Amino acid sequence: MSFDPYEVLVNSHRLRRVYLNELGSLEALPLSLALMQLTVLPEAEMPTAARLLAERTRTEAVRPEVIIELITTIVLYKFTELSREEVLRMLGFTTEELKRTRFYQEVYAEAREDGLQQGLQQGLQQGLQQGETLVVLRQLRRRFGELPAGLEERIRQLPVHQIEALAEALLDFTTLEEVFAWLEHST
Repeated sequence: MSFDPYEVLVNSHRLRRVYLNELGSLEALPLSLALMQLTVLPEAEMPTAARLLAERTRTEAVRPEVIIELITTIVLYKFTELSREEVLRMLGFTTEELKRTRFYQEVYAEAREDGLQQGLQQGLQQGLQQGETLVVLRQLRRRFGELPAGLEERIRQLPVHQIEALAEALLDFTTLEEVFAWLEHST
């Protein structure tokens, strides 16, 4: 027989169970309880209830941005497939109200950081490719003199792995024809 350490408390007269869906209407409840009730509402009722609570927040709350953030978070967890515009429309919020929420600011900061990281990575790759291309072109000019315009442009269009292969292969070339032949076979 197992012993539940909370069984005595659960069965005592000291504990009173309160079911959020049985508290009454959102309009009659204090704002704090109405917000908790919002978490258990069916999806069909949530847009109207969230809009009502948002309006109440604007008039009743001392710090409405905190409550608006909470409402937004509850709605976003319930309706994960909605876009930002759809959530704004559902709640009757302005873009400015949403931008003041911590949730929005954190998501924006993460997206910005991801964008910066991707941009940095892409910039480094492009810089590396341009540098390798310039070295290959310089080596070809030194070995063969002035390069035909089409050849230089064709080399500039090569992806990084082919530039690297060309850099190795050009050590064995003795004529420009060999460079052209290599390009024909490699691209």
